[in-house]
Amino acid sequence: VEVSGNPCGVNAAYRVRRGPGRGLMLSGKARGWKTLVELAARGAHRKAGPRWPTEDLAVEIEWRWPSKRRRDVDGPAKGVLDAMEGVLYADDCQVKRLVLTARVDPENPGATITVGPRVA
Repeated sequence: VEVSGNPCGVNAAYRVRRGPGRGLMLSGKARGWKTLVELAARGAHRKAGPRWPTEDLAVEIEWRWPSKRRRDVDGPAKGVLDAMEGVLYADDCQVKRLVLTARVDPENPGATITVGPRVA
């Protein structure tokens, strides 16, 4: 799955809701990034076939950051796994191996996400 755009980390993902029903809510930036990931996953799912895998999975994500600003490599991972749930796999608890890498690519920010069977 190939996703273009600036990955949204966990620090930018949530905002405090004020007034009635206080608590945390997903920020507009996070909703936008999650939508991009979900749409890309839906496109990949159409090519792969209509069935979800039932076995344990491995997911590899390569972040492409737009600048050298220091970021956590694990920040956006939870949102990406949640966005692909119900699209590429039934539940993100199937992911038993997660590999995260990062590099700077100002010309092509985004993420490359690979989902496959877990190999021991």
